[in-house]
Amino acid sequence: MKTSLVLLALLALLLPAVPAMAGMLPDMAAETADELDAQLVQRLGGIERPAQGMTLIVTTPANLSNLELTCPLARLYAEELATWFVSMGYRVQEARKAQTIMFAPGRGEFGLTRNADIIDEQNLSAMLLLTGSYTVTSQSVRFNMRLIHAATNETLAMASATLPITREVLELLEDGSGMSMMGISPSVATQIPPAMPY
Repeated sequence: MKTSLVLLALLALLLPAVPAMAGMLPDMAAETADELDAQLVQRLGGIERPAQGMTLIVTTPANLSNLELTCPLARLYAEELATWFVSMGYRVQEARKAQTIMFAPGRGEFGLTRNADIIDEQNLSAMLLLTGSYTVTSQSVRFNMRLIHAATNETLAMASATLPITREVLELLEDGSGMSMMGISPSVATQIPPAMPY
């Protein structure tokens, strides 16, 4: 019994050290977006932060080893970045908007798609493109994001952020390449061990 109490006390100390991704990812996206905005304002000069009114398209970060692959984690990160830019007054255009609302009986109504044949591209003319890449190591996922001037392809701002590997992060890293992430494991276990027999 004494051993079980000691293990539970140690586990309680470790749990706050590994916050849930649900809180980490939005905070990481906000810090990244804030850094990009600060660099953009400095580069453009004469405008106040945030650079409200800029037209922006947010794209999904791609796997640095294969720029045609991405994963649910990168898509979620892009959504969090878009949320920050919209809340700060940027005009964020939705590149995945379908030409019409799609009705799927039993599943719902959908306005977003990745089907290139039915995407509405008529009004996409952003000044800025938010794009980037990610790299997965045994301990973390490193994102490198940049704001590119759409007309000249000039990079106006860059920022990096690192997300520690947890079980939740691992679940979101499947990129469709067929490569297993099974060789990667979290550095700290956060599950409560089974009770010890008396």
